[in-house]
Amino acid sequence: IVNVLWSPPAYTGASQITDYIITEYPTNGTPVTIDTHSTYNSLTLSSMSLTTSYTFTVSAVNSYGDSLPSAPSNPTTPANEPTDPPSQFYSVANYPYAGMGTIVAATPNVDQLGLTGYVFNGCGYTNYSMSILEPIVSGTGPCTSAQVSSVSGSYTSVPFTFTSINQNLNTAPFMCNNISLSPISGGFSFSDSIDQGPPNGNNLPGVSDFLITVHPSTGSSYTDYFNSSTFNITGLSSTESYTFTVYCGNAYGWSLPYTTADPTPLAGIPFAPTGLSATASDSQASLSWTAANDNGSPITDYLIVMPDGSEIDTHSTNTSYNVTGLTNGVSYSFKVIAENANGYSLPSTASTPVTPKGLTDQFNPMTPTRIVDTRTNSGYFGQNS
Repeated sequence: IVNVLWSPPAYTGASQITDYIITEYPTNGTPVTIDTHSTYNSLTLSSMSLTTSYTFTVSAVNSYGDSLPSAPSNPTTPANEPTDPPSQFYSVANYPYAGMGTIVAATPNVDQLGLTGYVFNGCGYTNYSMSILEPIVSGTGPCTSAQVSSVSGSYTSVPFTFTSINQNLNTAPFMCNNISLSPISGGFSFSDSIDQGPPNGNNLPGVSDFLITVHPSTGSSYTDYFNSSTFNITGLSSTESYTFTVYCGNAYGWSLPYTTADPTPLAGIPFAPTGLSATASDSQASLSWTAANDNGSPITDYLIVMPDGSEIDTHSTNTSYNVTGLTNGVSYSFKVIAENANGYSLPSTASTPVTPKGLTDQFNPMTPTRIVDTRTNSGYFGQNS
């Protein structure tokens, strides 16, 4: 098994990322192209040779096509299947409310490669599968032992049995009950002011770990682990809405789950500006347009797209701009792109072509008329007197 991870591109080409393509290069073999069908920036590859070294490249995909491949990864050899269970376990016993019994939790063995999940037995659970070690809430009262095994593909490790149940309720966090969400590019920034004590109000220090489960409006949920009260969830789509379930933990156990009450829309790149019009004059054109829908994050700039594809940065959020230095007698059509903290919009519809003209080009000549000599006793000019 190999876990491939990468960072999203710094610039998305004015169109959001819709997919990633992985190319696998074995040292002795033919390259293999793998479509992730996902905007997540990681992929676990299985059924690989344990005696072959591999490198990988990744390309981003948007509505305009595929990017160039990334630089190759460092060579890596797939990890063997796990032979040991996770290395460290936390637990806390019997919260005497809401009909709940023991809350048992385990922390991942972060040094172990190739893991695809865990199996938990005990505290009222039988062969309970999970993708990441998470808090287990027993509704049957306190339990005194449990077992957990690591899973990699079809292989399950020998179980680890733990029986250390901490009876001091005042040392476990109660709930992550003050979650703050802020949209960032491709995701959310989280911060938490934690109520770290049980219902009796004793707030104690020591919270260091967080588990957060991401629930998209479509697709599968997944869980991430963090060891800071401020962290970012990225790789999300601006076309989805999300709810989040958060647990906070310390050396004695995990809190009750806190779930955001309403789906939270992710701020995305702006929509394309509309209503673009252009008016030509001597060597210039005056543009105006309707402000772009900011899609949840304020507009920070507009760019003018010239007929040759070059761009003029207006350095402004104004919805008008004077394009100067144009050639009189040449037809021009323009487009506008909006920018916010999450990236660039698609270009607007092109303006109707306009042609700048010089001052002497803007007037039609008068029709010639007869010239009359107004002197006394004279007739028309050129006539003999």
